[in-house]
Amino acid sequence: MSANFLRKRDDNTVATVDEVIRARRTEKILANDDFDWQPSKGDLSTGDRAVESALDVARWAPFHYPRDLQQQVEPWTVRWLRRDACLTFASKMPEWHGQLAAGHKFPKLLRACGSCVIVSWLPNTEMHPEKKRLQVNEEHLAATAAFVQNFLIALEARNLGSYWASGPVILEGGLPDRLGLHDKEKVTAVVFVHYRGSTPDVGLECLEGKLRKSRDPEMGWLKAVEFAE
Repeated sequence: MSANFLRKRDDNTVATVDEVIRARRTEKILANDDFDWQPSKGDLSTGDRAVESALDVARWAPFHYPRDLQQQVEPWTVRWLRRDACLTFASKMPEWHGQLAAGHKFPKLLRACGSCVIVSWLPNTEMHPEKKRLQVNEEHLAATAAFVQNFLIALEARNLGSYWASGPVILEGGLPDRLGLHDKEKVTAVVFVHYRGSTPDVGLECLEGKLRKSRDPEMGWLKAVEFAE
């Protein structure tokens, strides 16, 4: 057995990781019509570097099969909209979408965040037999979700807030073309990142995750499997 599999972690490392996972929470922050945040270049630069660092850590998520499409190994693809791009996207979204309902939450989310990260994956449609293709695509989706969870935890460790949205709206109208999304590409997460400490509280609405307090404290979903000898 390789020595790498025998490595031990000290108690402080374990406690820190556990603390970060438990502390991470949904921060759904929407900008009101009168919200006008102009962060300093220093705040933006610091936040952006932290996001990039979190993405660099998140890429160590496990994946079972290589993507084998567009000469890429990892099954996920990431598109990062920094603050200026978020503001442009928010203002142009109704026009580019074509039928966006008035008061839709996405422009409000874009205007409130420090940056936005879109995580997607591209299903393999050519592999045969079909059963194997379905298995591989399920693995790709699972790996992409693992990447997203890594990213959320890495953001929390860097004191950055986050909101994981499914984001079906960005696959509608003319938005996919604007974002460079393939016509068969699946969006797993739109992560709105909040640069805590640099964003003012005035003009914002913050909503917590609806199910956070509904988790089973007794872990009733855990089923031990035993076999009779």
